[in-house]
Amino acid sequence: MRKGLAVLPAMSAFDPPLSDEGVLDPLGMAPIADRLANTYADPMTARMRRIRFVSAMCLGALVAPRLEGVQAGARGDSPDLAFERMAVEALALDKSASAEIGIPGIAKAHAALAVGQRLNAGGYLKGPRVFGFHGVYRPFAVALGLVDREGGLLPAGRDLIEALERDHKLDGLLSGRAGTPGGEFLNWLAEETRKAFVAGQNTFAQRKTNFLPHLVALTRPAGMSRQERVSLRKALSTPPALSRNESDANAFVETLGILRDHPFESDNYEFDAVETVMRHASVNLAARMAAVQKFEDFAGDLLWAFDTYRWMSTTSPSSTPSLSAINESEALRQTAVEIRGKYASARLALERLAEVGSDPSLGQAFEREFSAFGDETLSPENLISTVIFRHGLVQRNKAPSGKRSWFDEVGGTWAVRHMFRVDDEPERRESFVHPYRFIAMTSFLADTHG
Repeated sequence: MRKGLAVLPAMSAFDPPLSDEGVLDPLGMAPIADRLANTYADPMTARMRRIRFVSAMCLGALVAPRLEGVQAGARGDSPDLAFERMAVEALALDKSASAEIGIPGIAKAHAALAVGQRLNAGGYLKGPRVFGFHGVYRPFAVALGLVDREGGLLPAGRDLIEALERDHKLDGLLSGRAGTPGGEFLNWLAEETRKAFVAGQNTFAQRKTNFLPHLVALTRPAGMSRQERVSLRKALSTPPALSRNESDANAFVETLGILRDHPFESDNYEFDAVETVMRHASVNLAARMAAVQKFEDFAGDLLWAFDTYRWMSTTSPSSTPSLSAINESEALRQTAVEIRGKYASARLALERLAEVGSDPSLGQAFEREFSAFGDETLSPENLISTVIFRHGLVQRNKAPSGKRSWFDEVGGTWAVRHMFRVDDEPERRESFVHPYRFIAMTSFLADTHG
């Protein structure tokens, strides 16, 4: 095992894909997985990558009060988003900073700059309050006591700004005192944010300014400084203010501590993260990890059966596998035999969360959604019928007005639609189906201990 923090796996694009076909979560298992992750990883989310954006948000909280009473030039815009667009465009202008992973909106900034345009309120992100760094990180910053729900700076956030002052030699940043390096930078930042807010797009000079490098230095993900790290480590070591219970808050701090003290390298990252945490966890945290393992054991086999049928339909000359082919499929026969026991094990592990002070309703939610797989032993034919019925129900209930099934019904059976074909026979999964925020947690630890 290497010394220091774990080497992070490759990360996917920051913004999730969107599709009218409903290509995500075909069996509706993600809500249970997300609630499981909340039992030890709230207030983090799987979309988070770089804790530096918490510092950037605190910097923006210094600017927003200076724009009170200023009229927005674009409908739905706000001072915090105007500041965010400035920061993201500034990062895009810096070749070194823009190459760093995990910057929300950076692709839009590069695209705008490539055609000589500026980031603007209408074209920045489809949902900046969901996918921008304020949207992604504000609940986390609120839970850690850095800002309030409106984005106002709290005492811990002021401490973080003071750390930035010291590390970057920007005396006067917090106070905005005239004649100081930090005060002059803050005045420039506030004025340029005001102009961007009024215009609905960035207007700052992209060259020949002494202040733009400061903005890049204070917001680039990999640019964390010594005192800033200390301040954020302190925030991470304090149980966050959660709306549910103290036990989950303590589990969050314990999980971070284990991942910090017991680094590992893995090609099967989140699976091995659970194993690592499990070996060093308290009884309460171990129950949460066991629930993740049992649920994923169930979820993995259910998806294996679903994908196996997609492959069988893809490779069948008529696109509708025969009943004999379904009943003779080793994957479907194995899943049909074992899924009932895996359902029971997952339900029991989820019900036990109530005994360790966590979500008491997860077991009931799981039973309500998936009891059809635990009522009786299924034949491969009945397994597939139940899986595809489940899929159709999930698709119909997707917002805003339902999505199409991945299958067309043909003569009482199902043929996979072209865009959902599977050319290679699926293998039984050894990795998790769902993310459980361990990549995000380890990334935060790497940034604050680097």
